[in-house]
Amino acid sequence: MEYRTKIIETKAVASNVKYFRLEKPAGYSFIPGQATDVCINKEGWREQLRPFTFTCLNEDPYLEFTIKRYPDHNGVTDELHRLNPGDELILHDVWGAIAYKGPGYFIAGGAGVTPFIGILRDLHRRSAISGNTLIFSNKTFRDIILKEEFEKMLGKNFINLLTDESGHRIDRKFLTQHIHNFLQHFYVCGPRPYMERIQAIARDSGVGDDHFHLEHFGAEIDPDGEPFTVVAELSRRDIEVGRGETIVAALRREGIYVETACQNGVCGTCLTEVTEGRPDHRDLILTDAEKAANQRIAVCCSRSKAKVLRLRI
Repeated sequence: MEYRTKIIETKAVASNVKYFRLEKPAGYSFIPGQATDVCINKEGWREQLRPFTFTCLNEDPYLEFTIKRYPDHNGVTDELHRLNPGDELILHDVWGAIAYKGPGYFIAGGAGVTPFIGILRDLHRRSAISGNTLIFSNKTFRDIILKEEFEKMLGKNFINLLTDESGHRIDRKFLTQHIHNFLQHFYVCGPRPYMERIQAIARDSGVGDDHFHLEHFGAEIDPDGEPFTVVAELSRRDIEVGRGETIVAALRREGIYVETACQNGVCGTCLTEVTEGRPDHRDLILTDAEKAANQRIAVCCSRSKAKVLRLRI
């Protein structure tokens, strides 16, 4: 479902980062950590959907996104930063891959902090933020998003690392100096190499998969591969999936609807039961163990390693 809404305010909160406050559609609700797909209501931009996490609270009378501009991409974020109050955005249904599971360590690189803003604000509002730490790495002081607010909410449990100014990055030595309990939850968001490095260090320190809560910037979707056939068991149809075509696109082409949200392998909305075959998993939502079990597939981005893939759909 689409919701057209107007921008009511924008404000710079760090270098190349603004918050956007929007009119809140009637009945629109979410929980901290959830996101939606957003596009600009202008010719040439309506098909350019991008996922953004809500940084306000559901109780607020407005919606808010905190968005970093990437001027070298000449894309959606660059165009968003040119918008003014009164301009319109189109929102879609809410989805989310990360939620608060208990006290722990929030570890973010740059704009990777945005999925945590709403969660931390909610915890602070409920006087439940004790026991949580935010470890936040940026290139320079000017890049720190909401520095003063994080300091107010977290005090000494707000830890900054400025990589360009210090010459250091988050590594094993840094984490072991600042993390005192590897049995707590770990909430991590940032570029993929950053997340993989932190996850490897934490795993070596005994953190189990059930205590990792990862929010990805988005899967690098590559739908290319050899054609294959999806047997849609409940629909009693055989659907050919072509080279460069996603499973969900092929299904919809043949009139079979699959609910989706992010469409880039991070939210889990489209996960579908596999009854036979070997999926080629390309998502970022299933764990390694879940991928090895081959019981579900993200049909928005994944393909098949075999010529035939049977799905319960």
